[in-house]
Amino acid sequence: MKVTALNINHNSQIDSGVKTTEDKVARFDKALEEFFASCNQIELLLKTINECAIQHRDSQKYLQFNVSTLKSDASGTIENCGPDTVISYSQYISTIKNQIHFAKSVQDVLIEGAKRVTLNEPPMNQTSMTNAQTS
Repeated sequence: MKVTALNINHNSQIDSGVKTTEDKVARFDKALEEFFASCNQIELLLKTINECAIQHRDSQKYLQFNVSTLKSDASGTIENCGPDTVISYSQYISTIKNQIHFAKSVQDVLIEGAKRVTLNEPPMNQTSMTNAQTS
């Protein structure tokens, strides 16, 4: 905005005859390009902040205990899962790995079930029952 105002002021002074020489004035297109680059950076930062806030909210919702920032090799099970529970980072990583493994196993079961439905195969427990009845 400042560059535009300076350009308008400079042009009006030339038109009115106050200035007769062409002074070097800042280019509007360069200033506009820098402005848009700054806007793009701000947009990316806001998106990142939003993603971090969503991740933090989900973390507080689904993993309701704090993770210690101290390096420690304390491993073991988490017995008390209250909001005041503090676990080590290695326990946190182990918990996350278990959650990922569980999610993958659920996905595999769903995929296998979908395949069986499309192939019109009986469910696994009925197949084993019919084999047991024929024996």
